[in-house]
Amino acid sequence: MYIEIILIGIVSVCILLLYYTNLSDPKTKSYDSKLHKFLNSPITTKPSNRLKTNITKILDNLYISDYETSTNYSLLKSLGIKQIISVGKELPEHQTDDFKIKYIKVLDSPTVDISKYFDETYDFIKKDTTLVHCAMGISRSSTIVLAYLIRDQRMPLSQALAYVKSKRHSINPNKGFHDLLYQYSLKYT
Repeated sequence: MYIEIILIGIVSVCILLLYYTNLSDPKTKSYDSKLHKFLNSPITTKPSNRLKTNITKILDNLYISDYETSTNYSLLKSLGIKQIISVGKELPEHQTDDFKIKYIKVLDSPTVDISKYFDETYDFIKKDTTLVHCAMGISRSSTIVLAYLIRDQRMPLSQALAYVKSKRHSINPNKGFHDLLYQYSLKYT
């Protein structure tokens, strides 16, 4: 995502340079039209669209996302999601009755004992297709997803991390969560 934003910035600077160097060119009006079409093309609007659908399928019954995407209820329904686990003390509650929702009110801090929710969230996810989200879909939600994989698939932590990272590159449980996941993995692998 960052690379695409940087590329769009570079393209924008190049376009502006071309534009200002061609002000005296009689073809400027044609160029303005092409510039307008380019700036409104799907390639330049795609990143903002992707931010609204920042969701990743981990297993057939398990998805991960950020908070913003978790409020796109029509998208969640279209994916067959029936339940939501919201992991974040600071996050607003969902304004819908269309999903069964479990709230895990924790901060993204290495001193938080998120492991006390591992078994509870495992049982919840086993019931139906579930979206797990936190604010950004990076640390807290990935920790819950990793704990689920460790127990359900009997994956060692390193394998679970590699698997989820292959699907969602941005995951990164904080150091404290990582240590708790390691302890949890000793129980199931």
